Parts: sequence; structure tokens; C-alpha cells
Amino acid sequence: MNMPLNLTSPESMEFQPFPKETPKISVINGRQEIMNITCIGIDLAWLVFQSIHARQQQIEHKLCRILTQSVEDRLVATLLDLAQLFGARCTHGYSLEIFLTQQELADLVSASRSVVSTIWWKMLLPG
Repeated sequence: MNMPLNLTSPESMEFQPFPKETPKISVINGRQEIMNITCIGIDLAWLVFQSIHARQQQIEHKLCRILTQSVEDRLVATLLDLAQLFGARCTHGYSLEIFLTQQELADLVSASRSVVSTIWWKMLLPG
């Protein structure tokens, strides 16, 4: 059992166990819970539905991209999306302020790491 150090007062340095109850995370499961949310307030329900709709559109857009575009096009589109979200303008375009491995980038475009690496180096080489 993990025992954290109690540092509330310097003279009492004693070990106390972690609380047995963990906070619960709410997940909307089923029609009844959605009905309960709508009864709480129409504004809250509207925000929930907008969020669900926006996420659904993102998923549909990504699925369409995966099914219809080449890996190179998906890689370019993903890099543009990342530049819009996390990019900082610089003299040669955008600098991404996040660290991604080739494998993570490959996962984002639904391709293998080796294919993404090959395309990446082709884009970097002049000509």
C-alpha cells in the first residue's frame, strides 16, 4: 500500500494512507441518462449535443480522409491541422511547438512509420 508523506506541519511527519474512495468520472451511457441531462437544463443539453455533433463531424472527416487520400496527402493535411492548432509563425512558415515521434505521426495518418519516414524525407529534400 502506498503511504504518502504528510507535510502539513513540520513537526508531524507521519505517513497516512491514500483515501480509499476515488473520484468517479461520469460517462453518458444510454438514452435515460441523456433524458436526465435534458431535464436538468436545455442549455446544458444543447452544449452536450453540440459537442457530440462536432466530434462526430471530426471523426467522419478523418475517416473520409483515410479512405480517399494518399498517405502523402494525409500527412500534409495532418501537418497543416497541427500547425493551425499548435504552430507558431516563423520566417520559413510554422514551427510546431509539440514533440511527435515518427510513430505518433504515422498513427495520426493511419500509416506505417517507415512509409511516413520515406515521405517525410522526400518532402524535405529539394527538387
